[in-house]
Amino acid sequence: MIKIDRHTVIQILGGLMNRPDFLNDVDKYRFELSDFPTSLDKFIFSAINNLYNNGDGASNIRSIDIINYLKGNALAAELMEKENGEVYLQDCETAGEPANFNYYYNKFKKLNFLKDLQKNSGRDISDIYCEDILNPNYAEINERFEQMTVEDILNKLKMEINSYESKFVLKSVVEESKAVDGIEQLIIDLQQKPEIGCKLQGDIINSITRGGRKGKLYIRSAGSGVGKTRSMVGDACNIAYPIRFDRKKNKWVSTGSCEKVLYVMTEQDPDEIKTMILAYLTGYNEEIFLYGTYGEKEMPRIQQAIDIMKKYEGNMLFAHMPDPCASAVKNLFRRYNIQHGVENIFYDYIFSSPAMLNEYRDLKLREDVCLRLFTTTLKNLAVELNAFIMTSTQVSNDDDEKGGFRDFKNVQGSKAIVNLADFACVMSRPTKAELQELAGFSGSFSFVPNLVTDIYKNRRGRWNMVRVWSRNDLGCCRKEDLFVTTVDMKPIKEFQVIQFDSTAYGDFTELCDLYNEGIVSDGVYEEFYSASDIKPEDLVIDSAAAFEDDEDNKRRLSEKDFSDFLTF
Repeated sequence: MIKIDRHTVIQILGGLMNRPDFLNDVDKYRFELSDFPTSLDKFIFSAINNLYNNGDGASNIRSIDIINYLKGNALAAELMEKENGEVYLQDCETAGEPANFNYYYNKFKKLNFLKDLQKNSGRDISDIYCEDILNPNYAEINERFEQMTVEDILNKLKMEINSYESKFVLKSVVEESKAVDGIEQLIIDLQQKPEIGCKLQGDIINSITRGGRKGKLYIRSAGSGVGKTRSMVGDACNIAYPIRFDRKKNKWVSTGSCEKVLYVMTEQDPDEIKTMILAYLTGYNEEIFLYGTYGEKEMPRIQQAIDIMKKYEGNMLFAHMPDPCASAVKNLFRRYNIQHGVENIFYDYIFSSPAMLNEYRDLKLREDVCLRLFTTTLKNLAVELNAFIMTSTQVSNDDDEKGGFRDFKNVQGSKAIVNLADFACVMSRPTKAELQELAGFSGSFSFVPNLVTDIYKNRRGRWNMVRVWSRNDLGCCRKEDLFVTTVDMKPIKEFQVIQFDSTAYGDFTELCDLYNEGIVSDGVYEEFYSASDIKPEDLVIDSAAAFEDDEDNKRRLSEKDFSDFLTF
């Protein structure tokens, strides 16, 4: 059985004697009595802990304080005398150096972890920590151990389990059959339940992808500021909430979907996403929330949006994961799928986090290979959980001026990432040259496109290597598809938009009517408004700023009646 060396224990006890306030930092340092190897060590730690927490929070605890405290316990006093405890305590007090406490604490916890592992599982831990000085690899093993954390050891064990799983758990079973087997039932099943998924934003994108299909992984790539996150939030809201406010019709309308969504954020905090959701539901530019310029005019609709979020609180779930890794993602997705019935997951976004690189460190893999393995995890989870998973990546460069069709060569990381996707695209801003080329037929549309989505992978889909031109309102996370072209900018006349069944999730007409008739009472409104302490102002923010449009688009915005984008 592994032994915890006396020097480490002395440094721990001595460090706590000289800096007992370490005990307050429970997020960093945690101790159990079982961590200490001998009964005397346990008594001494108990004395330090009790003297500090039950006393006046002394800045240090001396040997004499502990000796006097332990005299009150017959067994402790006997041990102190038998094991020369007074000298031992003086050694701890003298040797304990608070500046080195963090190092010895980590070593202390690692050794205790290995001790428990050895005791409970019987695993040979000599490849992690070696006590046999005659072992030819003694120095190498222990030098590596010095650099490891508890998390590193856990990851090593997880990799071992994964290797056993790959070796002994058959994941690919050969099933032999004839092509004709079950064909009649297949035709019946597809007619009764077509292979379509939940509605995303954009009629053209929905027609091309057949919506967000279960068991599939979609990857969307874009440069900074193009709208990856806002597009994901808009799609997530479109799936989660059955109604939203239509600014053209000036009323609440059905979205045609109502499913549970898990939104996993890696960069943003929850409040950032919440204001985007409010903007999406209300149709108000998010800037009025960020600047606090909403007033009496806007409050009824805002309160209605909040009411919708409360009514469907189980449909939009958050998880904040600033330092993700594959094992953590697996646990999270499986838990929400099993416990909450979530089948739609938005993961924003794939990047090489420290935890991910550390997870694969022992395999000595390149960064791009680590990203591929992580993406493989997402794809496998989509299949395992029969879930729709949408994620995003950065592009390798943000050169919007270059223009032209973008594909996997523009994706940051590696081609291997997008190889795993069922659907993959790159979003970018149209260049001036592209808009001029489109002018011949884009003039028939109300808006000038400010977003182009280049679709370069569409598994089991007819339309691939096409460009979808859209109007993306970053201010409220909404997108309207305008038209679709070939790679060389030619309109696709035979393209037909497929209308999804808007009643598949139920009829929300009555719910829309309730909100349109003013579901928020005057009393609720007045209470909410007065509590907000906002001075009503009729301030309209130019949404063109939110689009980051060029001057030509701003001119067209001012010349045309674009009420859908300018009314708040």
